[in-house]
Amino acid sequence: MCPKRLPAELWFQIVGHVLTDTPANNPPSQPQLSLIQQAKQLGMVDNTFQTAVDEFHHRSFHTFNPDSEPTVLGALQPWIPRHDCPMAEHMLFWQEHFGTSWPGTTDLEEQISEFDERKPYRVRSVRVDIRVPGFSRANNCMSWTQSNFHTWILSGAMLCRIAQPNPRLRVLHLRLSAHADFYPIVEGLIASNPRLTDIVIEDDSHPDLDGLRRPVLDLDSLCDESIEDTYQELERFIIRAPALQVNAVECGSFLRRTRSVDTFCLAVHNFVTRQPTWLWVLELLRNASYVERFEISTSMSSDADQRTPRSSITPVKLSNLKHLVLDITEVDVRLLHRLHAPLLKHMCIRSLFPVASHGELTYNHFPRLLCVTIWCPGGAIERFRALGLRKRQYIHNITNKRLLDDADEPILIYILKLDDTLSLPEDVKVERPCKRMREDEAGLSTDSSRPHTV
Repeated sequence: MCPKRLPAELWFQIVGHVLTDTPANNPPSQPQLSLIQQAKQLGMVDNTFQTAVDEFHHRSFHTFNPDSEPTVLGALQPWIPRHDCPMAEHMLFWQEHFGTSWPGTTDLEEQISEFDERKPYRVRSVRVDIRVPGFSRANNCMSWTQSNFHTWILSGAMLCRIAQPNPRLRVLHLRLSAHADFYPIVEGLIASNPRLTDIVIEDDSHPDLDGLRRPVLDLDSLCDESIEDTYQELERFIIRAPALQVNAVECGSFLRRTRSVDTFCLAVHNFVTRQPTWLWVLELLRNASYVERFEISTSMSSDADQRTPRSSITPVKLSNLKHLVLDITEVDVRLLHRLHAPLLKHMCIRSLFPVASHGELTYNHFPRLLCVTIWCPGGAIERFRALGLRKRQYIHNITNKRLLDDADEPILIYILKLDDTLSLPEDVKVERPCKRMREDEAGLSTDSSRPHTV
């Protein structure tokens, strides 16, 4: 068959494949054409290609291609950079998520020109990069902003162009820099497009903004009560923004919009809630009962609440959960024993307080666990005993001496699959200082510093 006789839909798929799949084998030293330039060159081949490119533009407005689709991994995923982290830690985190092209950005003027030329007001998918070049690695955000104010204006101009109601919009992937005036526009963009089912927001700004006003995202503002009945339920909701504060005091409408989500991530600076963060996490999970990948991470520690709630908290059944990342001030049995996740395989936990500070889980509480990383104060054996694991149930690469010593660092283990019909070997008896956690509690609760990644 002559190539020109191929069905139009097949031509569209070919062009879409070329424009949406980033070549993985291109050496990063070679200059790469922007996605906008690639589309223009492809349309110059002949009229057939131009027609296919026009159809692609009719359905989407994309100005960059991610190295990989954003997701949540409960194993070997980089920790969110801390508020006071060095620049090297910040760079490592974003290079893991963005690839070797980070911190490169898409030209703002080119994107504005392309938008004004095409007027893509009815596309189904929007993927734009309005990050301000250089801001993510600025040593002093305040002075940098004062000397590069014009670039913020360009970034805001592009954001305002896409922030309008679009009855066809289903996919939004936005990269931006931390400016306090931008996030109210993002809230309006999400609230005014009821057919959105896929939302990814990535902000690679350093958590320490050097005195700049911290941006705030209000979860309740992501929904408009006047059109709440028309909202499609979200399938993917990811926000990675270590400099962003999230207001979750009122979030009932947002919870209803995320009832069917399968990938959920809020990796931000901190949360403002009416209750301890770990209780709010339980509320999120109870609402998102179909979730498969779930992450809550903060770059700034909050005040701890070591009290056990007096009122009973019903268990949360998570039949599909496979990847879990919890990086907050407190993660312990009060939260974990209420999670019933029979398929959970990969788990990452980082806590300012020992995971074992409120007891231990029963044996085999998470029956399918394969890989677990825990970073908290205390010895290795006691932190994994808190998960209901015994010493000979898992393998690791640390010495027996380090198993007994206190170590405020991440420890990774792989769980062995044992025959449940056989009795477990005797546990190694580990002598622990009497009431160590109670004696250290006062010192831990007043220390607001968080551990750094390595």
